[in-house]
Amino acid sequence: MEWKPATIDEVKEIVTDLKRCNADQVAVCQQYSVEPWLAPIVRNGKEESVVVVARKSNEVIYWEESGR
Repeated sequence: MEWKPATIDEVKEIVTDLKRCNADQVAVCQQYSVEPWLAPIVRNGKEESVVVVARKSNEVIYWEESGR
């Protein structure tokens, strides 16, 4: 089976499934969540993409998968 990165829709489904989180964690997720978007990053000299899922000021939380 060939690896494929998660789509934005798949990531949205994953990050909105907060069953294991307590009420405080859910509140923080809701406070800082953003409409997920692809962001380019450079790691080890290679350009890759991650899906940004939350933002506070100039910091973000992103979802990434490694197919390596």
